[in-house]
Amino acid sequence: MMKKIIIYIILVILSATSTVLLPLSTISSAVETANCDEDYRKSIQAFLNENEVPPFFDPCVASCTTGQEVVSTNTTIKNTENATIIYNYLTSTPFTTNNNKPLTPAQAAGIIGNMYVESGGLNPSSIEDTRRADKGHGLVQWTFGRWTNLSNFAAQQAKPWDDINVQLAYLKTELEGSEQAVLKDAEFASATDPSVAAQRFRVVFERADPLKAHDDKRILAAAAVYAMFGGSANTCSTTASAVAGDFVQTAINFALETPATEGKTSKADARDTYQVAKEKFNPSVDWTDCGGYIATALYASGVDTNYPTVGVSTQLAYVKSNTAKYIVMTKPKLTDLQPGDILYISGHTTIYTGKEKYPMVDASLNGRVPSVRSSSALQWMLSQNEIELARIVK
Repeated sequence: MMKKIIIYIILVILSATSTVLLPLSTISSAVETANCDEDYRKSIQAFLNENEVPPFFDPCVASCTTGQEVVSTNTTIKNTENATIIYNYLTSTPFTTNNNKPLTPAQAAGIIGNMYVESGGLNPSSIEDTRRADKGHGLVQWTFGRWTNLSNFAAQQAKPWDDINVQLAYLKTELEGSEQAVLKDAEFASATDPSVAAQRFRVVFERADPLKAHDDKRILAAAAVYAMFGGSANTCSTTASAVAGDFVQTAINFALETPATEGKTSKADARDTYQVAKEKFNPSVDWTDCGGYIATALYASGVDTNYPTVGVSTQLAYVKSNTAKYIVMTKPKLTDLQPGDILYISGHTTIYTGKEKYPMVDASLNGRVPSVRSSSALQWMLSQNEIELARIVK
């Protein structure tokens, strides 16, 4: 009997609705050429075992298959007219703030992933289920003055506010005017990965609370739409979401993308991805604790869920006692380092990433939240006499 791999984003992404945006035949054809190594297969199995999408699950992992049959759950999976209308509009309509060009398939998919979550399944008539005066309306859940502007825009055209074409036309006015920042955002503008576009659209345009935003669903919906309209899963990078099994990328994705200055010590100062991850995986540690940050990255990536939650000396003793999991080296030089190496000195620990501009990520207790660090910071670490290195054994 042919082995069947039950994969993909639809298992949980549609927990709030019975309609999923991805034909099974399209999933299979779109991703069967993806590069599926053993780590990917393990990630898929973990996904299936948990029967939920981890908060930083990589859509490239989730869509990985070897060409074997893809089996759905009891959820109805189909393409919808609204999905096609929105995708075609975004990929064929020039935007003045995008050099008079339409959006790319990855960018369009990222936006649609957000719309999917915001409107409960690409429903332009969606009104947020709340008694608050600022309840959201439509595909992106316009609120306050933006909702008033949409309503007035529709009235000027003598059309109802929940007309999907009216909302797309109004979205265009925002992206060319008051909300043009998203098209000017460097990460969104250069996105070739729908997961990157999805997260940046949420951050810059939606500005949703990261603790309530369900980035996993936005990212996975974007990947589904991308595959549905012909995008290939093996074009995905992993810059937008932390990756199960990839400790380095997970740590990078939890860190501020520029070096944090001293005094940035609160939850609000931390990157939104870390705000979510620490609360889930390591809630008791301080937002600036260097060891707590590394432990959180190890837990979220699934690389070592037994690593001590906090305490540099305790963590160093742990890696030294786990020779099957870690190789320990004393007084390493720069030429000895490999991405993912954990460095320890008295009272401080950091991760070497190997990146050219910022080769290190760490936090500093009572000083700053997790962020990338410069080459000079790495050199300082390496200059300490008591420095030790722990390398995860794959």
